[in-house]
Amino acid sequence: MRTSKRRKTLASSASPAAARAALPAEQWTVGGWMESLELHAPVVAALGQKAFADITRLSHDDVGALLRPHGLAGLTETVWEGICQLRQQSAATGAALNAKFVAEAGTFEMQYGGLDQFWAGLEGLVGPPRLLHGSLRRAMEAEHCDAADSDAPFTTPNGFVGATSRREWEWVVQPVAGGKYVERTDLRATQPGGARCAVPLREFEARVLPINERLKKEGHAVVVHEELVSGRLYTAAMYHKYNAVLRGCSSSRPLRELRDTLTRGNTYSTTIHAINSLVIKLSKLTSACTVWRRFTRATLPREFWEPDAHGFRGGVEYGFCSTTVEREQAEHYSRGAASTIVEMKLGMLDRGADISWLSAYPHEKEVLFPPLLGLQVCESRVSQRTLVVVCRPSLNMTALTLEQVLSKRRKMLLDMSDSIRLEVRDELLRRGSAHVGKRCMSCGVEPIVGVRYESGHDSRCLCEADYLRLPEGERAHCAAVPPWADALSEIDSRATLATVLLRDGLALGHSPDWYNDDANFSAAVSDALAIRRGLCDSPAKLELRDCTTLRELPREAGGCHAVNTLFVVNAPCLTRLSAHAFPPRLATLDLHQCRALEALPASLGQCARLATLRLKRCAALDHLPSLAACASLRTLAVTYCTRLAALPPSLGACARLASLQLTGCSSLEALPPLSRLAELAELTLSGCRSLRALPDDLGGAASLTALILRDCVRLAALPPSIGRCARLEVLDCADCAALVHLPPESVAWPFHPFPLFTSTRPCDATTTTVADFGSCTALLSLSLLSCTSLRELPSTIGGCVRLQCLNLGGCSSLLQLPESLGSCAALEDLVLHSCSALESLPDRLDGCTSLRTLGLDGCTSLRRLPDISRLKSLDQSQIPSHLLQESALESQPRQPRGAASSSLDNDDLKALRHAVNLVGTEHDCDRARMQTSHYR
Repeated sequence: MRTSKRRKTLASSASPAAARAALPAEQWTVGGWMESLELHAPVVAALGQKAFADITRLSHDDVGALLRPHGLAGLTETVWEGICQLRQQSAATGAALNAKFVAEAGTFEMQYGGLDQFWAGLEGLVGPPRLLHGSLRRAMEAEHCDAADSDAPFTTPNGFVGATSRREWEWVVQPVAGGKYVERTDLRATQPGGARCAVPLREFEARVLPINERLKKEGHAVVVHEELVSGRLYTAAMYHKYNAVLRGCSSSRPLRELRDTLTRGNTYSTTIHAINSLVIKLSKLTSACTVWRRFTRATLPREFWEPDAHGFRGGVEYGFCSTTVEREQAEHYSRGAASTIVEMKLGMLDRGADISWLSAYPHEKEVLFPPLLGLQVCESRVSQRTLVVVCRPSLNMTALTLEQVLSKRRKMLLDMSDSIRLEVRDELLRRGSAHVGKRCMSCGVEPIVGVRYESGHDSRCLCEADYLRLPEGERAHCAAVPPWADALSEIDSRATLATVLLRDGLALGHSPDWYNDDANFSAAVSDALAIRRGLCDSPAKLELRDCTTLRELPREAGGCHAVNTLFVVNAPCLTRLSAHAFPPRLATLDLHQCRALEALPASLGQCARLATLRLKRCAALDHLPSLAACASLRTLAVTYCTRLAALPPSLGACARLASLQLTGCSSLEALPPLSRLAELAELTLSGCRSLRALPDDLGGAASLTALILRDCVRLAALPPSIGRCARLEVLDCADCAALVHLPPESVAWPFHPFPLFTSTRPCDATTTTVADFGSCTALLSLSLLSCTSLRELPSTIGGCVRLQCLNLGGCSSLLQLPESLGSCAALEDLVLHSCSALESLPDRLDGCTSLRTLGLDGCTSLRRLPDISRLKSLDQSQIPSHLLQESALESQPRQPRGAASSSLDNDDLKALRHAVNLVGTEHDCDRARMQTSHYR
């Protein structure tokens, strides 16, 4: 037996509880029972199958005469009232009335799309939403305030005259107090109190809060700010432009011309997507009801009256579809020529959005449908002069919210992560099987090492390849753990790491709109491929190179037990390493160009097998964890980590450390004690421009062979203990502009009448005893290039008997060289370019028998050379010619005693200085005067 439901219009703004109360539960009624009996059939038989015109010509007596013989005389008045109403109809059927509308002057045919447009979706019409400087709001503002049509007045069919996009944006976003905004003509007269008001946006932000709570409770996305703004704009004059853009995508030339005239090329794509997203979200809260849409002077196309090949009638609405839950509102707006009302019953899935709470005209009780709404004609009827078409709405299945639209590219990355995980696993399985040299039994080859699999009636021996293909849950059916289970575990660990890196690190590491930037999306895809290569490259190495969007190295990296080398190169967004990210066998860790990395986890200091730690251009790194437990550490290289201010004090516990390289660490101010680093061979501190001193116990590093101090501009001195570095071969202090001396420091000389003498003999009680730089007997190269504050070298430098290269170029404050330099018989290169204050060279320079290069360019204070005639290997091309001439004169024989000149000239005095080797005391000075008396 059929039942019926009580028809009642329900406003979509009603609460769910109220809606359920208004809809009675299905129950038996007399009316439904009578309807099921089809009592109209006897009446039809009595009246006969007459045409519409024949029925309307019947009189009251005719009706009674037809019904009385069938015993239906009691229905005469009821049927007569129906005939009177029928006579008021303009046509017998809806199709006929629509045909009459077509013939009327001033009407136009509405344009609807087909299934091709329906499935193409909104992006197929207007393209994707756009972001301006990463913001949807800015893009929407630009569409309304910075476009060609922003200040062009326009008129809407419902009575707005002189509206502009800029003023409408202002009315919604930041209305001016007392500002005058255009209103629909005669609305104040026809709808008292119905004029729109300039309400601050913050009021709607408060109104949406309970709505968002309902959406959250039902598991839906909430309404965002951009959707509020766009929805408010639509309810006033801007609806006309938005629909003109959408309907201008049809084949109708007038609609395209209207679009071009109104928008001047502005597609409003971001705003249209935001309105569409708002409708999709709010439609989830709309209760079941019937809604009506009205229009005049428009006719429906042929597709609404003639079934297509599949038997359907209807079309696809290009634009937004505004309806109301109050039929009176629809009838009010449908008054006029060619009046049509579309009646739609909302379904469980196909619902519009109640936007009356957001509307400029809330009294209209508007329910809005998104673009590309499918309208399937169910029936049509004529109500006096109005055509009523009953349709079934179908929401576009491709319609997406803003979050979904903006997340399309991110979803692609999520899907890619699953694919790459399978690719990584398959690639590692292929390599592993090929390496072991086993093949599946299905290939006809008996497994070399097998494992028995027992599951129900399934009993077989599995080779490696078979076992690796088993789902993880089925491996429990194996009788024993195969010897290659560790390899399988490693493969699974890498596949899991691939998923985490791609999903959490790339696809979910940024906001959805971040991926809509072409450069960002391209970088993320490149990173995904780089991760794939890095995971499949080598079983012992994990290399993540050029992962420019990677933000975290997850703990799953620590599960790769076979990895001993971890490279992370050019990951500028990497900010964190998980505390469990280090494999247990890790021996080498290289972090290059991880500019956002601020700290390393403390767990790094527990990597007992770590032998090499390289940190290059990690500009945000300001400290290192304790390395006390890194007993195997051999190399620590920290390069251009400009914020690193200190090394951990526990560094001294790394007894096997052989190379400590701190290049370009411009914030480093001090080093921890180094005396316990017995195997330290190389110490590089180039570019440590804040370093003021070296540890006093530097001499405890007995294995030190190279000390590089280039560009340590604040370093004023070297520790005296450097003399104990007996294995030191290279000392490079180039560009140490503050370096004043090398140990030992200058002795406290007493007053000398002749301060021109230099002593290499032990000092007396009036001098200060210092460390002996000459103990560095293994020194091969000493560079003091551009040490502009250096005034002298230690007098004991002659003890460096293996010294081969001494570079003093640019030492503009250097006054003289010690006489002991002449003892450096192995010296091959002596560079003194631009030593502008240098006045003389050691007289015993000819003791440097291996000297090949003597650079003296720019030594403007140097007037003469010592005797260099015995330096047979010396290349004299770099010696200024005037100095060579002076040297030639010096080498000429002297006149004997009693010759023409009896006075002591300058040349004689110079020769005397060269001949006498005296200590710097007053007694020796007196002896010098006495020995020169025979020249007078």
